[in-house]
Amino acid sequence: MKNLTDINHVLTQVSYKNWQFATGKLGNGFYLQTSNNPNNTYLEDSKKWYLSPAITNHEIIQTALLAILAAEDHAIFAQIKYQGKTYDNPTESTNYQQNLSPIAYSMHDLDF
Repeated sequence: MKNLTDINHVLTQVSYKNWQFATGKLGNGFYLQTSNNPNNTYLEDSKKWYLSPAITNHEIIQTALLAILAAEDHAIFAQIKYQGKTYDNPTESTNYQQNLSPIAYSMHDLDF
């Protein structure tokens, strides 16, 4: 069984750009959040990812990767233009919903 110190030890060895990870207690397990803010500020809309106490090191790394992909996914969509217009919130766009499938990540897709 992992404790918060164990999880943080694994996360200190994961790096992506200048991003940081925050962890804390959540229910009977823990949470992970990401921040790409150099001031280490975790935004209110930063998703909390649940980590079980029975999590493996491999699963911690996969969850960190998923958290980064989800955050970058949003940033990428904010820069994509369709018919000359930028979608600030592509999931609310009728054209987006009709023409594009939402991106979904599977743990199996990210197995390394």
